[in-house]
Amino acid sequence: MTECVLIDWDRLGARASLEFYPLCELPYKLHLLDSGPSSDVTVNKEDALKYYRDMMIVRRMETAAISLYKEKIIRGFCHSYSGQ
Repeated sequence: MTECVLIDWDRLGARASLEFYPLCELPYKLHLLDSGPSSDVTVNKEDALKYYRDMMIVRRMETAAISLYKEKIIRGFCHSYSGQ
């Protein structure tokens, strides 16, 4: 089992290098599966930038939707996931 790593980014400051650490592996039951998903991931720079750009587009759209909801242009419910 991998040990959990907690990073205090405020204490490290803006010059901290960005490194990826393994997530905590907590035991869980699988439903009709012999093994769970892989915890090892490899991504190249181009794909990582694409994922980041896509995430930013979704967040901008969500921010616009919340603004329209607050202006009562969108009716019903509008739940934001920004920042999660």
